[in-house]
Amino acid sequence: MLKKMTGSSEIKSVVMGIQREMPALRKDIKDELRIALQSAESRMIEAISTQVAEMFAEFKEQSNPANVVKAIEQSEEDKEKEIAKKSIIRNLSEVYTIEQEANVIESNSRGGSKLTAEGQRMYDIFSQTVLDIAKLYGSKSHMRVVNRGVYEEFGELKGLSGELKKKYITLKNGTARESVYADIIERGLLGKFAKFIEDKYELNP
Repeated sequence: MLKKMTGSSEIKSVVMGIQREMPALRKDIKDELRIALQSAESRMIEAISTQVAEMFAEFKEQSNPANVVKAIEQSEEDKEKEIAKKSIIRNLSEVYTIEQEANVIESNSRGGSKLTAEGQRMYDIFSQTVLDIAKLYGSKSHMRVVNRGVYEEFGELKGLSGELKKKYITLKNGTARESVYADIIERGLLGKFAKFIEDKYELNP
């Protein structure tokens, strides 16, 4: 009986001790929660402040007069390029159509090839269009667009027998002109070559 009472007394003592410590524990828990909430709030405020600062900096950069002018100039340049591309595509399509629908070469007095009126128009359109494409890429030379590597690539694609090479062709005015174009025209492939150029330089998105 004495043991039971002693045990009960110890339990009561422990319970009373816990009860005395509860207020302090509650305070500690509240303090920890408050600190945690303040820390989370601080991090959130810092994140929002950083985001707002970045947005403001970006807006300020975009609103800079120099950048506005630059953006306008770039937009105008892009528009001009798109207009130029559309013109180039129309011209390359015309080359294809002329070759398909018209007689573009005939024999001259020496038995060589001579361009007809339509053939001359086709030749001139293609020659100028090649220069226009080169201009898009910042060059004044047709070699930027058509060169030995391009001719070989086209020849392999079409399975041509023999490489494309320079040949003489008589223009409408009687002048002889040496060009790889002459070989392509004699093979009846200038229209297909025009389409190849259009695809190669991704002129038609």
